Amino acid sequence: VIKMKNNDVESLTDKYMYVNACGCQALEGTEGHLKTHSWFTYHILYITEGTGYVTIDGKRVSVSAGNLVFYLPGQYREYDLYRNTLSRSYYVFFNGYDCENIVRNLKLDGCTIFNIGINLAISKLLDNLINEFNVKNEHYEYMCHSYLLAILTSIARNISDPPRVYSESRKRISEVCKYIYENCNRIVSIGELAQLCHLSESRFSHLFSEIIGTSPKNYILRARIETAKEMLANTTFSIGQISESVGLHDQNYFSRIFRKSSIQ
Repeated sequence: VIKMKNNDVESLTDKYMYVNACGCQALEGTEGHLKTHSWFTYHILYITEGTGYVTIDGKRVSVSAGNLVFYLPGQYREYDLYRNTLSRSYYVFFNGYDCENIVRNLKLDGCTIFNIGINLAISKLLDNLINEFNVKNEHYEYMCHSYLLAILTSIARNISDPPRVYSESRKRISEVCKYIYENCNRIVSIGELAQLCHLSESRFSHLFSEIIGTSPKNYILRARIETAKEMLANTTFSIGQISESVGLHDQNYFSRIFRKSSIQ
């Protein structure tokens, strides 16, 4: 069960924008369930791995990696993530006197499920927000405001009237991102990924960069590093074993890029 203090979620503020709670849920071998009702807060749920269900207007709707749910204040929210696969999702609860205007101007003023794909730029912003919120360095509230505004704007840009063909392209690229994570232990070529989308390598690379915000090569490297970080945190494997398992067989190279990614 996903536990969250309701008074944290429900806390009302007189500030223009305030982050009540945020985090990243990574579940493997367990089921995650959240049931809550908030009169005051907006709620972002962004699923980056796994499958599950959310309740929208009394209806249970299936969701999967790449889906983002945006709840408005006063709306009942419930979701389940299941044990059949690794599930990972971000959540942000926020409120404030100017949030209604911001949400309306960005055309996010509806309880809707959006398919934004596996977006590393948004995930990075969420990671930064969570870090600021948890560490609470001096003036952290202002940094939280900045990251939250950037997150909302990025979401709005990703869902603003996408053409049907572009939506289909997002779906294809999302499947490629999932494929990359599932095959971190071996060398995956750009040609192999392009074939999955039935595109030439040049067209695939351009489309991938346009949708994800980075090149396929960089994404593959990031996926390996993120997988390695998870293994370091949740296993007793050595650095050598982990570098081998994510397809980086040169341990010195692995250590170098791992350190570089940690300070970015």
